[in-house]
Amino acid sequence: MIVEKRYNNRKVRRGVEGIISTVLLILIVIVAAAFVAYYVAHLLTSNSAKASLSILNVNAIVLGGETEYIIVTVQNTGGIALSLTGNVFYSGSVNPVSNTSIGTLNPGDQMVVWFLVQQQGANIPSGSTVEIQISGTGTTASGTSQSTSISEHYTIY
Repeated sequence: MIVEKRYNNRKVRRGVEGIISTVLLILIVIVAAAFVAYYVAHLLTSNSAKASLSILNVNAIVLGGETEYIIVTVQNTGGIALSLTGNVFYSGSVNPVSNTSIGTLNPGDQMVVWFLVQQQGANIPSGSTVEIQISGTGTTASGTSQSTSISEHYTIY
C-alpha cells in the first residue's frame, strides 16, 4: 500500500512537470515568433518608406575665371519618389545665387542637375566655396508625407 502510494505520487509529479515544461516551451516559442515577426515587419517598412538623398558628384564649369554652371549628380537612396528642389549658396548668403525646381526622382534613380550661376550676378571666382542644397518631398504608400534635405560644401577649381 505504501509502495503503491509513492508510485502514484511519482506519476503525478512527473505529469505536472511535463505539463509545466510544455507550457514553458510554448511560451518561449510564442515570444520568439513575435520577435521574428516584429523584426521582419520592421525591415520591410523601414527600407521602403523612407525619404533619402545622396549627392554623388559636384563639378563646375569655369570660364574666364568665373563660374558659369555648377553641375550636381543626385541620387534618390530612399524608397519613395521625391519632388526635388535645389539651391546654391555663396559666401554665407541667406539667399541662394541659384535655385531651381528639379523635378521628380524615383527610388534608386540618379539625376544630373545644372545650376546656372553666372547670369544671377553671383560672380563666383575660381577657388571659392559654395554650398549646394537639395531637398525632396514625397508621399509613402500609406499617405504619410516625408521630406529630406542634403547639403554639401564644394570648392570650385
